[in-house]
Amino acid sequence: MAETLGSLVDKLTIKDLREYFLGKLIDEKSSDFSAKELKNKLTLLREQKRSIKNEIDNFLLTAIKSKVILKDEKLKLYNARKNIGRIPQTAFLGEAISGL
Repeated sequence: MAETLGSLVDKLTIKDLREYFLGKLIDEKSSDFSAKELKNKLTLLREQKRSIKNEIDNFLLTAIKSKVILKDEKLKLYNARKNIGRIPQTAFLGEAISGL
């Protein structure tokens, strides 16, 4: 399992970007790779995305059971003192992830 939910979200975002650009390469037919090679890479990428999504689900299920620490105070000295260690309360998971 990844260290934090944020790291999983980062990994998924990177995979999403790669999927987008692989799709463009396939559509434009302007790559050094053959269409078959690109489609194989896209298939592998989508499997990796499924794996990360499963890991996110498992992370959240574990967190719901209170077996994962969701708040870890960071030592960010470049932030204003009043904001260090402060995680705003939200009503929705999307807002919380956006706050990461």
